[in-house]
Amino acid sequence: MSVWLAVLVAAPVAIGCGGVTEVGEVDAGSGGEADAGSGGQPDGSAADAAPACAVAARYDVLTGDDANAVAGGAADTGLFVFVDLGGEDRFKVTFAPGFEPFLGADGLADPQDGSGTQDDLVVPGPIAIAGPQLTYATAGVAIEIFGNVAVETFEQGYYATGGSVQLDSVDGQLAFSLVEISFEHVVIDPDTLEQTPGPSGCTTSIGSAGVVVTIQNE
Repeated sequence: MSVWLAVLVAAPVAIGCGGVTEVGEVDAGSGGEADAGSGGQPDGSAADAAPACAVAARYDVLTGDDANAVAGGAADTGLFVFVDLGGEDRFKVTFAPGFEPFLGADGLADPQDGSGTQDDLVVPGPIAIAGPQLTYATAGVAIEIFGNVAVETFEQGYYATGGSVQLDSVDGQLAFSLVEISFEHVVIDPDTLEQTPGPSGCTTSIGSAGVVVTIQNE
């Protein structure tokens, strides 16, 4: 995945492409988890306590528009949108050309640096969250929820494990809908993009979502 926003902010988001969104604190090495693995046991003699879940157990219906969301990018370089879920939680969808299902005429996925061919474009259509979409490093459509977002940090990151997307517009407005998207708490290494389950074991889901947002920085 080549198009990521490096900084999460609270009002509601900042736009900027480049770098990798770390699932965790900006402070590399902390993993973003509040003392993950220590469980409050200074001598390590007792079982670690799992962190509390940082997001709601389910979001039944979500709506994203110009009042609570920001979208940026372009069909040939990648598109993303952040939606404010209320409180300190954010919902993000990224569409990256050069990764399945947005492959050019060669039909080949790009390397991780995203150096795609000229005809790699994000195009409207239905997308199942399965196969390459389940892994951060290979997804053309990456769906995430960030819990307890601060200026440059967030407490927990959640990545999609299933569901479906209908992408309707990538020209002028980014418009799409989601149906029954499930998530799990994950930790993603910012250097290797290795994706592992988060220590909380928490999950969440979105019943349905409709997003129509003006694209900035086209």
